[in-house]
Amino acid sequence: MKIDLACHVDILRAKNYPNLVVQFAEAFAFHNIKTELIVPHIYRKGNIKKDDIFTSYGLQHKFKITFLKTLIFKNTPKKLQKFQFIFFHMLRGLHISLRYFLNLEKEKRIIISTYNDILIPYILIGKVRALKNLKTIVWEHEFIKRKISPWIYRNCSGIIATNSAIKEDLEKEFGIQHQKILISSNPVSKRRLDFIFDKKEIRKKIELDANSILIVYTGKLGIGIKEIEYILKAASFLPNFTFVLTNGTPKVVDYYKKILNQRAIKNVILTGYLPKYEEIKNYQCAADVLISYYSRYDLNIRACPKVT
Repeated sequence: MKIDLACHVDILRAKNYPNLVVQFAEAFAFHNIKTELIVPHIYRKGNIKKDDIFTSYGLQHKFKITFLKTLIFKNTPKKLQKFQFIFFHMLRGLHISLRYFLNLEKEKRIIISTYNDILIPYILIGKVRALKNLKTIVWEHEFIKRKISPWIYRNCSGIIATNSAIKEDLEKEFGIQHQKILISSNPVSKRRLDFIFDKKEIRKKIELDANSILIVYTGKLGIGIKEIEYILKAASFLPNFTFVLTNGTPKVVDYYKKILNQRAIKNVILTGYLPKYEEIKNYQCAADVLISYYSRYDLNIRACPKVT
Protein backbone atom coordinates (compact mmCIF):
# COMPACT_ATOMS: atom_id res chain seq x y z
CA MET A 1 0.00 0.00 0.00
CA LYS A 2 1.09 3.57 -0.68
CA ILE A 3 -0.13 6.84 0.81
CA ASP A 4 0.04 10.08 -1.16
CA LEU A 5 -0.31 13.12 1.10
CA ALA A 6 -1.26 15.87 -1.35
CA CYS A 7 -1.01 19.24 0.39
CA HIS A 8 -1.12 22.93 -0.45
CA VAL A 9 1.21 24.00 2.38
CA ASP A 10 4.71 25.44 2.03
CA ILE A 11 6.94 23.08 4.01
CA LEU A 12 10.06 25.15 3.23
CA ARG A 13 8.91 27.48 6.01
CA ALA A 14 8.76 25.63 9.34
CA LYS A 15 5.47 26.99 10.66
CA ASN A 16 2.84 25.15 12.70
CA TYR A 17 0.70 23.90 9.82
CA PRO A 18 3.67 22.56 7.79
CA ASN A 19 5.01 20.97 10.99
CA LEU A 20 1.72 19.12 11.45
CA VAL A 21 1.79 17.95 7.82
CA VAL A 22 5.34 16.54 7.93
CA GLN A 23 4.64 14.84 11.28
CA PHE A 24 1.54 13.25 9.74
CA ALA A 25 3.63 11.93 6.85
CA GLU A 26 6.32 10.69 9.25
CA ALA A 27 3.71 8.76 11.26
CA PHE A 28 2.85 6.65 8.20
CA ALA A 29 6.54 6.14 7.43
CA PHE A 30 7.07 5.02 11.04
CA HIS A 31 4.62 2.18 10.39
CA ASN A 32 6.56 1.16 7.28
CA ILE A 33 3.91 2.46 4.88
CA LYS A 34 5.29 3.77 1.62
CA THR A 35 4.57 7.51 1.92
CA GLU A 36 4.96 10.42 -0.48
CA LEU A 37 4.32 14.04 0.47
CA ILE A 38 3.41 16.23 -2.54
CA VAL A 39 3.61 20.00 -2.00
CA PRO A 40 4.02 23.19 -4.04
CA HIS A 41 7.45 24.83 -4.29
CA ILE A 42 7.40 28.51 -3.30
CA TYR A 43 10.54 30.40 -4.26
CA ARG A 44 11.75 32.89 -1.64
CA LYS A 45 14.83 33.83 0.36
CA GLY A 46 15.26 32.14 3.70
CA ASN A 47 13.69 28.83 2.66
CA ILE A 48 14.79 25.67 4.40
CA LYS A 49 17.19 23.84 2.12
CA LYS A 50 15.61 20.68 0.74
CA ASP A 51 18.44 18.56 2.14
CA ASP A 52 17.77 20.02 5.61
CA ILE A 53 14.00 19.41 5.77
CA PHE A 54 14.19 16.33 7.99
CA THR A 55 16.66 17.86 10.46
CA SER A 56 14.83 21.21 10.57
CA TYR A 57 11.59 19.48 11.54
CA GLY A 58 13.29 16.99 13.84
CA LEU A 59 12.11 14.00 11.80
CA GLN A 60 13.66 10.56 12.18
CA HIS A 61 11.68 8.44 9.71
CA LYS A 62 12.26 9.26 6.04
CA PHE A 63 9.58 9.49 3.38
CA LYS A 64 9.55 10.75 -0.19
CA ILE A 65 8.93 14.47 -0.78
CA THR A 66 7.85 15.69 -4.22
CA PHE A 67 7.73 19.39 -5.04
CA LEU A 68 5.30 20.46 -7.75
CA LYS A 69 7.01 22.62 -10.36
CA THR A 70 4.97 25.73 -9.65
CA LEU A 71 5.96 29.32 -10.38
CA ILE A 72 5.07 30.76 -6.99
CA PHE A 73 7.20 33.50 -5.46
CA LYS A 74 6.96 35.45 -2.22
CA ASN A 75 4.89 38.25 -3.77
CA THR A 76 2.73 36.10 -6.05
CA PRO A 77 -0.94 37.06 -5.43
CA LYS A 78 -2.80 34.59 -3.24
CA LYS A 79 -5.38 33.80 -5.91
CA LEU A 80 -2.66 32.97 -8.44
CA GLN A 81 -0.88 30.81 -5.85
CA LYS A 82 -4.12 28.95 -5.19
CA PHE A 83 -4.80 28.45 -8.90
CA GLN A 84 -1.32 27.07 -9.46
CA PHE A 85 -1.24 24.53 -6.68
CA ILE A 86 -4.76 23.29 -7.58
CA PHE A 87 -3.88 23.13 -11.30
CA PHE A 88 -0.62 21.21 -10.84
CA HIS A 89 -2.09 18.89 -8.22
CA MET A 90 -5.00 18.14 -10.55
CA LEU A 91 -2.65 17.42 -13.45
CA ARG A 92 -0.83 14.92 -11.28
CA GLY A 93 -4.13 13.49 -10.09
CA LEU A 94 -5.40 13.07 -13.64
CA HIS A 95 -2.21 11.28 -14.65
CA ILE A 96 -2.35 8.85 -11.70
CA SER A 97 -6.09 8.25 -12.07
CA LEU A 98 -5.75 7.42 -15.76
CA ARG A 99 -3.00 4.92 -14.98
CA TYR A 100 -5.35 3.14 -12.61
CA PHE A 101 -8.19 3.39 -15.12
CA LEU A 102 -6.00 1.72 -17.76
CA ASN A 103 -4.78 -0.94 -15.31
CA LEU A 104 -1.21 0.36 -15.52
CA GLU A 105 -1.15 0.66 -11.71
CA LYS A 106 -2.00 -2.27 -9.43
CA GLU A 107 -0.70 -1.06 -6.06
CA LYS A 108 -3.29 0.03 -3.49
CA ARG A 109 -3.01 3.81 -3.06
CA ILE A 110 -4.73 6.17 -0.64
CA ILE A 111 -4.79 9.87 -1.57
CA ILE A 112 -5.08 12.14 1.48
CA SER A 113 -5.49 15.83 0.75
CA THR A 114 -5.54 19.00 2.85
CA TYR A 115 -7.39 20.81 0.05
CA ASN A 116 -10.42 18.89 -1.17
CA ASP A 117 -10.46 20.25 -4.77
CA ILE A 118 -7.27 18.27 -5.39
CA LEU A 119 -9.30 15.05 -5.09
CA ILE A 120 -11.71 15.89 -7.94
CA PRO A 121 -9.91 14.00 -10.77
CA TYR A 122 -9.48 10.89 -8.61
CA ILE A 123 -13.17 10.90 -7.62
CA LEU A 124 -14.43 11.54 -11.17
CA ILE A 125 -12.44 8.73 -12.75
CA GLY A 126 -13.37 6.47 -9.85
CA LYS A 127 -17.06 7.12 -10.61
CA VAL A 128 -16.56 6.23 -14.28
CA ARG A 129 -14.91 2.99 -13.30
CA ALA A 130 -14.91 1.53 -9.80
CA LEU A 131 -11.27 1.60 -8.72
CA LYS A 132 -10.89 -0.63 -5.68
CA ASN A 133 -7.19 0.13 -5.33
CA LEU A 134 -7.58 3.93 -5.31
CA LYS A 135 -9.13 5.62 -2.26
CA THR A 136 -9.60 9.33 -1.52
CA ILE A 137 -9.52 10.96 1.93
CA VAL A 138 -10.20 14.61 2.78
CA TRP A 139 -8.04 15.83 5.68
CA GLU A 140 -10.09 18.77 6.98
CA HIS A 141 -8.47 21.36 9.25
CA GLU A 142 -11.15 24.03 8.96
CA PHE A 143 -14.84 23.97 8.10
CA ILE A 144 -15.55 26.22 5.12
CA LYS A 145 -18.82 26.04 3.18
CA ARG A 146 -18.19 26.04 -0.58
CA LYS A 147 -20.40 24.98 -3.49
CA ILE A 148 -18.20 22.04 -4.49
CA SER A 149 -17.65 20.79 -0.93
CA PRO A 150 -20.85 18.70 -0.45
CA TRP A 151 -20.15 16.74 -3.65
CA ILE A 152 -16.56 16.02 -2.60
CA TYR A 153 -17.51 15.04 0.96
CA ARG A 154 -20.22 12.66 -0.24
CA ASN A 155 -18.13 11.03 -2.98
CA CYS A 156 -14.73 10.67 -1.30
CA SER A 157 -13.85 7.44 0.51
CA GLY A 158 -13.57 9.09 3.92
CA ILE A 159 -12.87 12.26 5.90
CA ILE A 160 -10.31 13.02 8.62
CA ALA A 161 -11.24 16.00 10.81
CA THR A 162 -8.72 17.56 13.19
CA ASN A 163 -11.34 18.35 15.83
CA SER A 164 -14.85 17.41 16.94
CA ALA A 165 -16.36 20.77 15.90
CA ILE A 166 -15.49 20.10 12.23
CA LYS A 167 -17.01 16.62 12.47
CA GLU A 168 -20.22 18.02 13.95
CA ASP A 169 -20.44 20.73 11.26
CA LEU A 170 -19.97 18.16 8.47
CA GLU A 171 -22.72 15.98 9.90
CA LYS A 172 -25.10 18.90 10.46
CA GLU A 173 -24.51 20.94 7.28
CA PHE A 174 -24.01 18.17 4.73
CA GLY A 175 -25.58 15.13 6.33
CA ILE A 176 -22.31 13.17 6.29
CA GLN A 177 -22.62 9.94 8.26
CA HIS A 178 -20.49 9.96 11.39
CA GLN A 179 -18.98 6.57 10.47
CA LYS A 180 -17.32 8.23 7.47
CA ILE A 181 -15.44 10.76 9.63
CA LEU A 182 -12.40 10.10 11.80
CA ILE A 183 -11.07 12.67 14.31
CA SER A 184 -7.28 12.85 14.19
CA SER A 185 -6.76 15.79 16.58
CA ASN A 186 -3.35 17.45 16.15
CA PRO A 187 -1.30 14.66 17.72
CA VAL A 188 2.30 14.81 18.84
CA SER A 189 4.40 11.67 18.56
CA LYS A 190 5.44 10.06 21.85
CA ARG A 191 9.08 10.44 20.82
CA ARG A 192 8.73 14.22 20.99
CA LEU A 193 7.33 14.07 24.50
CA ASP A 194 9.41 11.30 26.02
CA PHE A 195 12.44 13.27 27.17
CA ILE A 196 13.84 14.95 30.30
CA PHE A 197 14.75 18.63 30.39
CA ASP A 198 15.87 21.27 32.88
CA LYS A 199 13.46 24.22 32.73
CA LYS A 200 15.96 26.68 34.22
CA GLU A 201 18.62 25.73 31.68
CA ILE A 202 16.18 26.09 28.79
CA ARG A 203 15.02 29.50 30.02
CA LYS A 204 18.64 30.59 30.27
CA LYS A 205 19.24 29.35 26.72
CA ILE A 206 16.36 31.39 25.26
CA GLU A 207 16.97 34.34 27.61
CA LEU A 208 13.75 34.23 29.61
CA ASP A 209 13.46 35.12 33.30
CA ALA A 210 14.02 31.99 35.39
CA ASN A 211 11.63 33.22 38.11
CA SER A 212 8.73 34.48 35.98
CA ILE A 213 5.52 32.54 35.59
CA LEU A 214 5.45 31.92 31.86
CA ILE A 215 2.26 31.38 29.86
CA VAL A 216 3.26 30.28 26.35
CA TYR A 217 1.34 29.98 23.09
CA THR A 218 3.03 28.29 20.12
CA GLY A 219 0.05 27.97 17.77
CA LYS A 220 -0.91 29.92 14.68
CA LEU A 221 -0.21 33.65 14.93
CA GLY A 222 -1.99 35.79 12.36
CA ILE A 223 -4.05 38.95 12.05
CA GLY A 224 -7.74 38.59 12.85
CA ILE A 225 -7.52 35.34 14.86
CA LYS A 226 -9.99 35.63 17.74
CA GLU A 227 -8.01 33.30 19.97
CA ILE A 228 -5.05 35.70 19.92
CA GLU A 229 -7.35 38.51 21.03
CA TYR A 230 -8.47 36.36 23.96
CA ILE A 231 -4.84 35.72 24.95
CA LEU A 232 -3.98 39.42 24.83
CA LYS A 233 -7.05 40.24 26.88
CA ALA A 234 -6.02 37.63 29.47
CA ALA A 235 -2.53 39.19 29.57
CA SER A 236 -4.05 42.58 30.35
CA PHE A 237 -5.85 41.03 33.36
CA LEU A 238 -2.69 39.23 34.59
CA PRO A 239 0.14 41.80 34.63
CA ASN A 240 2.26 39.69 37.00
CA PHE A 241 2.47 36.83 34.50
CA THR A 242 4.62 36.79 31.36
CA PHE A 243 2.93 35.74 28.14
CA VAL A 244 5.05 34.48 25.23
CA LEU A 245 3.67 34.09 21.70
CA THR A 246 5.99 32.42 19.20
CA ASN A 247 6.21 32.75 15.41
CA GLY A 248 4.53 35.30 13.15
CA THR A 249 5.76 37.16 10.09
CA PRO A 250 7.30 40.63 10.59
CA LYS A 251 4.00 42.17 9.42
CA VAL A 252 2.01 40.19 11.99
CA VAL A 253 4.49 40.88 14.81
CA ASP A 254 4.42 44.65 14.06
CA TYR A 255 0.62 44.56 14.02
CA TYR A 256 0.43 43.02 17.50
CA LYS A 257 3.21 45.22 18.89
CA LYS A 258 1.11 48.26 17.96
CA ILE A 259 -1.91 46.75 19.71
CA LEU A 260 0.15 46.03 22.83
CA ASN A 261 1.43 49.62 22.87
CA GLN A 262 -2.07 51.03 22.38
CA ARG A 263 -3.42 48.96 25.26
CA ALA A 264 -0.33 49.50 27.46
CA ILE A 265 0.19 45.75 27.82
CA LYS A 266 3.82 45.20 28.84
CA ASN A 267 3.88 41.53 29.83
CA VAL A 268 3.72 39.95 26.34
CA ILE A 269 6.79 38.75 24.42
CA LEU A 270 6.54 38.18 20.65
CA THR A 271 9.40 36.02 19.36
CA GLY A 272 8.70 36.33 15.63
CA TYR A 273 9.31 33.53 13.16
CA LEU A 274 11.30 30.55 14.49
CA PRO A 275 12.68 28.50 11.58
CA LYS A 276 13.34 25.24 13.45
CA TYR A 277 11.06 22.97 15.45
CA GLU A 278 13.67 22.62 18.21
CA GLU A 279 13.47 26.38 18.84
CA ILE A 280 9.70 26.20 19.28
CA LYS A 281 10.08 23.20 21.58
CA ASN A 282 12.38 25.22 23.86
CA TYR A 283 9.58 27.72 24.49
CA GLN A 284 7.12 24.91 25.12
CA CYS A 285 9.46 23.36 27.67
CA ALA A 286 10.09 26.72 29.34
CA ALA A 287 6.38 27.26 29.96
CA ASP A 288 4.57 26.97 33.26
CA VAL A 289 1.31 27.01 31.29
CA LEU A 290 1.06 26.04 27.62
CA ILE A 291 -2.02 27.41 25.85
CA SER A 292 -4.18 25.42 23.46
CA TYR A 293 -7.52 26.74 22.27
CA TYR A 294 -8.91 23.29 21.48
CA SER A 295 -11.21 21.55 23.93
CA ARG A 296 -9.96 18.64 26.05
CA TYR A 297 -11.84 16.31 23.69
CA ASP A 298 -9.65 17.38 20.77
CA LEU A 299 -6.30 16.82 22.45
CA ASN A 300 -4.44 13.58 21.90
CA ILE A 301 -1.47 13.80 24.27
CA ARG A 302 -0.81 10.52 26.03
CA ALA A 303 2.58 11.31 27.53
CA CYS A 304 4.29 14.32 29.06
CA PRO A 305 7.96 15.24 29.19
CA LYS A 306 9.64 14.97 32.57
CA VAL A 307 10.82 18.20 34.13
CA THR A 308 13.83 18.45 36.44
